[in-house]
Amino acid sequence: MNKHLISLINRMLIVALFLTGTLYAADSDQEQGVRHHGVVFNISKDRRIEKVGGIYEPEGLDKYVDRRMGEINARIDSLEAQVKETNSKIDQILKQLSDSARSSSKTS
Repeated sequence: MNKHLISLINRMLIVALFLTGTLYAADSDQEQGVRHHGVVFNISKDRRIEKVGGIYEPEGLDKYVDRRMGEINARIDSLEAQVKETNSKIDQILKQLSDSARSSSKTS
């Protein structure tokens, strides 16, 4: 009797585990999509939805990549400007240090 009860409990736990897994998978699939005008698109959240011929669809991959590369290039340009500014400040500091070292060596 005990073996039968333990076997039944094990089966119930396994079934519950599978049901929980399928419910979790269904929820996670739904969360990954982007909802726009009542339609769920399975795309990244930063990809835009555009209306083409009266139909809403994700922007083309070429447009998406071009837009993302433009953003990346703008960020790279900004970082380059910051690096140049930092380099010029470092050069000024080094020049001041060498000038002060020369003036202190002349006075000694």
